[in-house]
Amino acid sequence: MAIDLSNLNTNQADPFSTVNLEKDMFFNLEKSEPTLRKAHVGLQWDAGDDFDLDLSVFALHQNGKIQQMDDFLYFDKSVSAPGLQKSGDNRTGEGDGDDEWLDVTFDSVKPTVDRIVLVAIIYKAHEKRQNFGLVRSAMVHIDNAETGRTLTQFRLTDDYSTDTAILFGELVRATDGWTFHAIGEGSNQDLQFYLDKYK
Repeated sequence: MAIDLSNLNTNQADPFSTVNLEKDMFFNLEKSEPTLRKAHVGLQWDAGDDFDLDLSVFALHQNGKIQQMDDFLYFDKSVSAPGLQKSGDNRTGEGDGDDEWLDVTFDSVKPTVDRIVLVAIIYKAHEKRQNFGLVRSAMVHIDNAETGRTLTQFRLTDDYSTDTAILFGELVRATDGWTFHAIGEGSNQDLQFYLDKYK
């Protein structure tokens, strides 16, 4: 069952401009791009060579949980599920463009999936004494995967100096189309914490 977000401010703007989001804002992707069939969700960051940041994806059903293991995409397993294709593991973050990404083909996502949660985690953060306070220019952007046009972006500007993980945001199946919810919630947790939370 889709979620009704019609009473929320979705920060819609000129359909040909890129919308910059702040925490707790919602952005309806399909209102911005009515022909949108496939979205590219790219995560970018700048950090030292010894940093290994990983994108983890949780496809949640109506009970707010994953139902089987292909609802959970991460660095050490298959990176695809119905309607979802995740990048492989980028262990250095070197080079321009996205460090890790998720492509979403909306019509192919399981019909019982209500939310797709995006979490970035520093691998072995506690062992290496690393945190997001040492990571610069962290952001997520969402493009029309077929045209390359950027629809919206969310830059993390708060201090995450003690955090080892950030829940960037989530794609929500709303009654009027898929919506991106910018969250930017930091924690001092690892991947197992989020798996336990959503399984």
